[in-house]
Amino acid sequence: MVKLKWRIDDQNVVTLDSRLSGRDIVKYNDRILFNKINWKIRRDINFHLDDGTFAQLVIKLSYLMIPTFELRVDGNLVLPTGQENQKRICKKCDSVAQPRDRFCESCGTALPSAEDIERKSNVTSATTTIFVLAVLFMIFGLIMFGIQYNETKKVLKQLEGLEANATIPQPINGQTYTAGELRKVIAWEPWGILTVNIVLAVIMTGLGIWSRRSPLPAILTAAAVYVVVITGNAIADPRTIGQGIFIKIIVIAALVNGIKGALDSRKDNA
Repeated sequence: MVKLKWRIDDQNVVTLDSRLSGRDIVKYNDRILFNKINWKIRRDINFHLDDGTFAQLVIKLSYLMIPTFELRVDGNLVLPTGQENQKRICKKCDSVAQPRDRFCESCGTALPSAEDIERKSNVTSATTTIFVLAVLFMIFGLIMFGIQYNETKKVLKQLEGLEANATIPQPINGQTYTAGELRKVIAWEPWGILTVNIVLAVIMTGLGIWSRRSPLPAILTAAAVYVVVITGNAIADPRTIGQGIFIKIIVIAALVNGIKGALDSRKDNA
């Protein structure tokens, strides 16, 4: 279920109540405009405000094939309530502007457009995602360290009775080890897992900090690192491909949106 509200100005409000059953209701100033949206064919909904201004509800499909909705009034994007545009403050005189205002009514200063705000929001979300990844890598590393450490103790206990120079008769991954060499390899495994994840957490933390100053290269690098990690895990163990697939899609989507937002901002500032 999706519920959205767009406050166009003090007199005009559009609301959307989208349900999985297909009973989707679009209201304009409490008047029902549509009560069923066929979002599967991406049909845009056109209507007019009371003053005759053309409005359009654009329907798109997200990465998870879930419909997303975008309202445009007279060709200009209007962000839903709660997405920072509802109280737009002029940086020069601190006056409150309406969502559709392009310039401050008090001093005439140009105001950021809804697109600018949306791009900034996407970049901020991508930066937050990078920091979240840093935390997740650290937590995952600690959990896997604990699990692997307990398994390591069990295996090392089984090897206690062997002399250090005794050869293990069964090759491991095509390589022959002595008991001493095998004990070192096994003892290092949990620490190796922890070290790799700590390094990844540090890298993501650094990229998150860097993205506050240079968002585009930082988010691009973070996305590349994350894809490399996913690919490496899939090569090592194909079963990991489907593990946490929705989280992976959400993370990648946030990073991609951040990259797009940073690219668009760079083009506008060029």
